[in-house]
Amino acid sequence: MKIVYFIRDISDCGGIQQTTCHIINSLMDACREYDISIVSLYNKNHKSFFELNSKVKNYVLFERVVDTRIQYFQIKSRLNSLLLKISPNIIVVQGIAYSNYITKKIWSLYKVIVCEHGHYYMGGRFGLHWFGKKIALKNAGAVVTLTSLDKYNYDANNRKGIIIKTIYNPCVLKNDCCIQYNINSKTIVSCGSLDKLKRFDHIILSAEKVLKKHPDWCFNIYGDGPERLHLEELISEHKLENKVFIKGYENNKDIIYGDKSFFIMTSLFEGFGMVLLEATQYKLPLISYDINYGPKEIIENGVNGYLVESGNIDLLSEKISEFIDNADKRRIMSNMAYISLNRFDERNITNQWIELFEALA
Repeated sequence: MKIVYFIRDISDCGGIQQTTCHIINSLMDACREYDISIVSLYNKNHKSFFELNSKVKNYVLFERVVDTRIQYFQIKSRLNSLLLKISPNIIVVQGIAYSNYITKKIWSLYKVIVCEHGHYYMGGRFGLHWFGKKIALKNAGAVVTLTSLDKYNYDANNRKGIIIKTIYNPCVLKNDCCIQYNINSKTIVSCGSLDKLKRFDHIILSAEKVLKKHPDWCFNIYGDGPERLHLEELISEHKLENKVFIKGYENNKDIIYGDKSFFIMTSLFEGFGMVLLEATQYKLPLISYDINYGPKEIIENGVNGYLVESGNIDLLSEKISEFIDNADKRRIMSNMAYISLNRFDERNITNQWIELFEALA
């Protein structure tokens, strides 16, 4: 079977790229007869940031970064020509917005699977995502969502009986059975892009409240982005320079999650919340705002972590303090966190993709 993945930039270091490379590698191991290619709009780097099977063919539409609106017709033309040349059985579009660049001819000739890496209601009216989901629900062989709640959203707007299927992102870390949870750790961790949507300022404000009672604890925030300077200024304003640390971008997951006490996520929304799954693989209890769409799928409230009312900094601070004060609770939730990983097993997820490919082909 010949399969093409269409993505913005496979060489980037984002979550979509990580998951895409991991799934492709798993597919190549499970089905050696698969012929898989990747088509990127452009590549910022000379090779993929994440490990990728050497048998995978890579194609790039443009030599430099392009504006997806201004060069809309050029993208569509180049993609159409390349897909006709490759002539795949299946095309996997990584991102609903990229449905806009699939021509009518391609929709009619090949089976196209469109993957939603955000959620149905993200983006403004008449934006690329808005048009993309309408095009996908009209033409796609299947739409794949990351959560059951988002599947419900797509099903509610599915007028043509398109296959709507939820397939979770898989566990992407190795040797997690050897990881030991450090019950004595006094370091709380968060990570992600330092932008307004992640609301890391809420963690800093919670830290100020928590550290008054627990001055021997500290907070590490891994990531980089446009809000870094603002967050560093906020840390200084509240005199937390020796307790809250912006660590910058870090690729080594052992450094991020290893030897930590628990993990916090304060995003405004998520498509899935891959960092929660990564933290779980390190047996960390979780605290997250109760947002759409990922945390409810990963956190069972009171079992492997806590779901907190979104934006409620006081309640967030209370739950952080509760974890700090109760080592036995952290230990129990650490064990339950690891058990909860079964739903995200790599083999199960890979088999779900294979079943979908076979059903469409």
